[in-house]
Order: sequence, then C-alpha cells, then structure tokens
Amino acid sequence: MKNIIVVLLFLIGNLFAQEYQEDFQKIKARYGFEIYRPAVVSFNYFIDYEGADWQPVLFLTVSVQNDFLQFTRKDNIFTTRYEVTLTVRNEEKTILSRTWQHTQELDDFDKTNSRKDFQVQNYKLSFDDDGKEIEPGEYEAIIEVHDKLSTREYKNRRKITVVKNEGPNPFLHSAIAFFYSRQKNEAPALRLSEMRNIVDFNKPYKAMATIFAPGYDRLGINVRLYKKSKAGKNLVSRAFIKPQKDTTDVFTIGYELPYKIMNEGDYLLRFSSSSDEDSLEIEKNFSVLWLSKPLYLYKIDLAIRPMKYILTEKQMEEVKGLRLEDLDDWFNAFWKERDPSPNTVFNELLDTYYKRVTEAVRHYSNRFKEGWQTDQGMVLLLYGEPTEVENRKYSTKSVPHIIWKYKKDDGEQVFTFVDKDKTGIFTLLEKEEGQN
Repeated sequence: MKNIIVVLLFLIGNLFAQEYQEDFQKIKARYGFEIYRPAVVSFNYFIDYEGADWQPVLFLTVSVQNDFLQFTRKDNIFTTRYEVTLTVRNEEKTILSRTWQHTQELDDFDKTNSRKDFQVQNYKLSFDDDGKEIEPGEYEAIIEVHDKLSTREYKNRRKITVVKNEGPNPFLHSAIAFFYSRQKNEAPALRLSEMRNIVDFNKPYKAMATIFAPGYDRLGINVRLYKKSKAGKNLVSRAFIKPQKDTTDVFTIGYELPYKIMNEGDYLLRFSSSSDEDSLEIEKNFSVLWLSKPLYLYKIDLAIRPMKYILTEKQMEEVKGLRLEDLDDWFNAFWKERDPSPNTVFNELLDTYYKRVTEAVRHYSNRFKEGWQTDQGMVLLLYGEPTEVENRKYSTKSVPHIIWKYKKDDGEQVFTFVDKDKTGIFTLLEKEEGQN
C-alpha cells in the first residue's frame, strides 16, 4: 500500500511539474548536435475581443502530426479518428471545457506515416457560451489529443492571460498573434499559427491585433520590425497602415511580415499610434527558425563535404586552406553568387541541393559510406530524382542492376548501377563499360 501511494504521489508531481507547450521540438542528430523540427502535437491560442463591451473570444488551433495517428484502410482510403479536448482553468476551478471528435480520410499511404504532414483543426469559442463571463486574470489551457484507433495520447498546456477592461482608457487592445497568410483561392484565408513565438523561415505570416478606440473615426498605425542582436536591434522594415473599424469602434490591424527578407534570428515587432492626448504601443518578441532546414546546413564542416561534386580543384584547395571561422563566409558567398532569387534570404538552389543530400543519406547509406558519397547519391545530388527507374536488383539472369533515366527535350540521359559482388552496394557503370 505504501508503495502505491509513493507511485501516485510521483505521478501527480510529474503532472503538475510538466513543462509548458514548446513551439518546436529539439532532436539530437546522429552527429551529436541538436536540430529543430515541428512538434508532434502543437497548439496555440489567441484571445481576441469583440463588441463595445470588449468581450474575450478564444481562437484555438491544434496541429497533430500524421505519424502520431493510427490509420485504417478500406478500398484504398486511409481513415483516422481522434479526439481533441480543451480545458481552461485557474487554481480554483474549470472555466471552460470542450471536446471535439475528428475523422480524416487520405488517399495517399505515404502521408499516413509522414512527419511532415499534419492534421490541423481551428476553433473559435466564446467564454460566455454557458452564460458565464470570464474574469480578467491568469489561466491555464490544457490540450489533450487521444487517438481513437490506438492508445496514443498527448497532453500539454499553455498559460492564458485575459486582460482587464480599463473603462475610460481610450485604447484597449489585444496581444499580437501570427496567422498563416494563405495564397489566393486557398481556404481558410487566415489560420492561427500553432506556434506562439516562432515563425517558420520563408513562410508567409500576417501579424494581427485588435484595438478598441471609441471616439476615433480613424487610426494611423506605425509598424516597426527590428532584428535583435547582442549589440542591440536593427530596423528591418517599417510601414504605416490605416486599419478599418467596425460598428463597435473596434479596429483590426493586419500586417504582412516581410518574410522574404527575414533570416533566422530574434525579432521585435511594434505597433504604435499617438495623438495629442493618447498613445498606444503593442510589442511582440519572436524568433524565425528554419524548421525544415536540411541536417547538413546546421554545421559548416558538414555542409562543405557534399560540395565536392560541384567544386573545381582550385576551389577545393581554397577550402582546405581556410580556418573554420572563415569557412562560413566562403560558403555563404559561394551560394549567394548562385542564388536564383538574390533579393530574398531564401536560396532555392541551396535548399534543393541539401535536401538531395538528406535523401541520399536516407536511402543510399551503407556500412562503408554515407549516402551522398555513393554513386547513386552523387547522381541524385547532381541530377535530382530520375524520371524513370528500372529496378532489377533481384535479377537472377544477369548482374543485379538499377537503371535511372532522365528525360530531356533532346533525348534522355541514363545511369546504370550494378551490384557486381552481390553485396547490396550498387556502383555506377562507367561509360567505357557500356554506360549510355
């Protein structure tokens, strides 16, 4: 009995000591350093306020990685069922509790165990749905996700702050929240980001806030975006916007982040307005992270190695003579010179090349070489995925081999890989041996 009590106390202690929801997960790479990836389950909230009585409204988004969920198959349709529960509470009692049931169907098996694809749900709730008004103060939002087809469960929490209506203050405002800014004809046009203080590198976001300003027919909002460093902060972008107000004297600010010029790092966004008598300032600190950054780009000494296929002998000698602290500048200059969109911080060519490195390592590594060092990896890095593959690696009538074909306007290019020793390691058949 004593042991059972000790175990229960341990479990209860762990529950209340649980860390708050992180915007991303840290994964230890096989080289020993940490990389950043989207969390398996993420959730975020935004307290907005509506109407002349400035009543709080809760926007909630929940993102669940497909690989977290179990899928069943029927007639080439893959179905998952899961449950999302939200509980908002303070130290004394539960203020709000909701549960939603979800069913999702996919027709692509690969997406059912994907760690890059997510089920995203959006909710909008009024705190007074039960005829109760929520008091200003600090609360906890607890999210539980239960996979109905397995035993997998997730539980985490975030802090919630409901601000006080200050009455005579001419400016009441919400916090700043980030919404995904979808392209035209995509629905929904805006979706609350599941990350609270992180925006993903090279992704479009809109920063939103609402202001209650009775007595004002119009407002002018100064927008300043700064990038922070140890030396201070540098202005990245500035704008002046005139938000529209509704019939209840509420103004909605919407500002598209200039993501094409925002590199990784820490930022400060500020909305401000002032008149002869009144002033307003809303700030948000956040960071830009490249959550899909290829592994080899995390360390410069790793990044240089797969470049041997695209560097001249002279460049290779130059690289070997550089100190590690100078190598980063050389690397950035090399890829900047070849950037197809030099006016943006995202280099499509760099991203494509190192995604190929990742794929080569994933599919072609063996006990002697990393995937990019193999012949198949080399061809993948230089030419990308083949247009057509003839897989004869289990052939008993000839040497096991694989043929990659690349279709071109003026014909096709063919690479043949053979397993001469039948060890499962395929090497490129050279031209003099019959390679087309």
